[in-house]
Amino acid sequence: MKKELEQIAENMKELGLAALAHVNNIRLMEDRWSGILSVLQVAHAMEILAKARIAQEHPLLLFDTYPKPTKRENRIINEMTLSQLSEKGRTIEWSSIIEMLWLVADMKTVDISAFNEFGEIRNAIQHFGIVSKEKSVSYLTSLQFIYGTIDPFINESWGLFAVDYCQDYHEDSEDNSNYWNYIRECLIGNEIIFKVSPFLAENKAFWWSSIKVAEEFTALAEESDFIEPIEVSKEYYDAIKEQLQLYNVSVD
Repeated sequence: MKKELEQIAENMKELGLAALAHVNNIRLMEDRWSGILSVLQVAHAMEILAKARIAQEHPLLLFDTYPKPTKRENRIINEMTLSQLSEKGRTIEWSSIIEMLWLVADMKTVDISAFNEFGEIRNAIQHFGIVSKEKSVSYLTSLQFIYGTIDPFINESWGLFAVDYCQDYHEDSEDNSNYWNYIRECLIGNEIIFKVSPFLAENKAFWWSSIKVAEEFTALAEESDFIEPIEVSKEYYDAIKEQLQLYNVSVD
């Protein structure tokens, strides 16, 4: 079973990133149900990714309870198998993930309040199909969690960026307008702070153009005749500008 256990962390990481890419796209904005259902998908991606990080330390840390061994004459006579573990073991729950990440990996970047609140929203939708009237749920709920929680988490864990995991981008396609529109409409349009990846910095012209600050086009983001302008606050502009400067991208 040792060899099988060694593969768990990487398999879970790949699955979690695929789950993130599946929900992280412009279709989040299609209708009310797309936004609500995305909460379930985003929570699923986060849980898998968090458990992947825990499994890097040791896969058995994922379990709260384990199968009992078979004993004879005061000795254990059977071997544990992965199938027995998956069938009879019970993994840690959402509420225990933050503490386990801190315990095994000394991770402190995850916002505990945001994590717990998102878990409550996920549970309300999954078990009752509703959320309380005090909590407005839309595609923004998912976007804020992706870029406020998952993005810094995968960056600290593996040096990855959430913007690079989006189903709208296809490497072998000449037209990735949906992806650039996602960055502009979903993220910049809603002033969602995200970590700028090397890929985005290299392709700045596709997403950081026709940006207005205080109704004026910036030198960093020139006016375009082909792209609808987006106006952002000075604070948001400065946050993105600061990240682009890390890549030595030309800024004003």
